[in-house]
Amino acid sequence: SVRPEFEIVGAFASDPITITTIISGDGATPTRRITVTTQGPHGLDVGTPIRIKNVSDSQYNISTRVTEVSTISNNIFF
Repeated sequence: SVRPEFEIVGAFASDPITITTIISGDGATPTRRITVTTQGPHGLDVGTPIRIKNVSDSQYNISTRVTEVSTISNNIFF
């Protein structure tokens, strides 16, 4: 099967979550805060370990934990 370019692999998830955008800071000025928007509901909670892979900018291909989850969008933060 064809794999998406961007995906999040949760610690116990059987299927990857597709990322639609990933930005540092506000997208213009980089900061340590990373915002990830997923293609659909992700079901992740604060503290969930995640691994981001296959992003063309390899600085985003990391293992980390979710630090915040938006209640009004499909955004997660770390």
